[in-house]
Amino acid sequence: MAIHVEAVKCVITMLSSQLYNETVVNTSVVFSYFISGACSKRAAVLTKTLLRNYLIHNSEYHPVKKNDGGSIVLGIASSFWSMVQAATGGEGDAEEAQEYPVVPVIKILHEGVASSSSNSHHMYLSLIVMLILSEDDFFCKIIHETMIRDVDWLESDRPVREISLGGLCVMVFVRTIHKNAIRMRDRYLHTNCLAALANMSSCFKNLSPIVCQKMIALLELLTKRHVKMVEQMRLAAEQGNNEGQPVGYHDDVTALEEGIRTLLEIINSALCGNLRNNPHLIYTLLYHRSLFDSYQQHPMFQDLLANITLVISHFSSKVVHVRAGDGATMMEIIEKEAIVLPTDRLAKFPELRFRYVEDENTVDFFVPYVWRLTIQHSSIPFESSRVKLFNARMLIAGG
Repeated sequence: MAIHVEAVKCVITMLSSQLYNETVVNTSVVFSYFISGACSKRAAVLTKTLLRNYLIHNSEYHPVKKNDGGSIVLGIASSFWSMVQAATGGEGDAEEAQEYPVVPVIKILHEGVASSSSNSHHMYLSLIVMLILSEDDFFCKIIHETMIRDVDWLESDRPVREISLGGLCVMVFVRTIHKNAIRMRDRYLHTNCLAALANMSSCFKNLSPIVCQKMIALLELLTKRHVKMVEQMRLAAEQGNNEGQPVGYHDDVTALEEGIRTLLEIINSALCGNLRNNPHLIYTLLYHRSLFDSYQQHPMFQDLLANITLVISHFSSKVVHVRAGDGATMMEIIEKEAIVLPTDRLAKFPELRFRYVEDENTVDFFVPYVWRLTIQHSSIPFESSRVKLFNARMLIAGG
């Protein structure tokens, strides 16, 4: 095994001239030899083998099947998914295998949005992996059947002793959007978190009260911000400031409206796809019914309110005589009524389906990212003061 490690280190060292250029280049003689020279025929197989053995921590190299090549990102997500499907011996094993690859990825996203460190690359990569995984229907279903314990790393108003893996994913995505809306305002992060939530929404099952509350709280935050922004835009227009700020306000308002609409679509999808198994979501909708009244006059949201209004009206009529504060009785009634309410009364909408589309210039992100990891973990003593591709001194100082 030692000879394999040394061989990999030799390849890394020969390719390391990239570190000493400020931009991504392909003029290296060794690089050209791998990509367009005699070794080019085996470049894809070599890359896949290295990634595969890294991800599954093999103690030795195994032959791999013929591969048609493709995106490195898709290869990483595929490898993660292979780990999930590799479990054998029944449903229990499948659920156990599901937990291990997904939780670390979700944890990276959770911790990344709260910090301003150089690990933002990890956060974006984990988001890409989760978005790709969310495109798989089996993944979206089984994560709600897998229970997770000991999530003391999860930032929450109250301790979360046990939660489904699906609920954990929803909570982390919602928290990421919430933090982003307040501080970072990163459109890419915002859009892709909503896309992953939308892909999962039709499979939402038995979401816990805290998950439902966080999701509606996010909708409430975006709504308040939208109202405030519209008012600021109106005041700016009245003051005759027709240049500069109103344009910025208009872009922000549009982004908020898109976010609100997507969240309403997600709620719609959850109600249509699994009404009977989401009593806590119904309870939370009843508790926040006034929030949805505010959308009635907005043309961008009206079509999405029919199902939500129907659900709120139906269940409100069933719990109207329940004593205020008697949540247990309300939940009991909601659970019974959710079983008998005909779902064909709900209007059907096109299935929410978003896909990860790889950018044409991914090398500008992934080349520095991979070399960061190389310096951190290869044990090769690169001279950080000479590295120009990124700030290696800060990386090493940060540990």
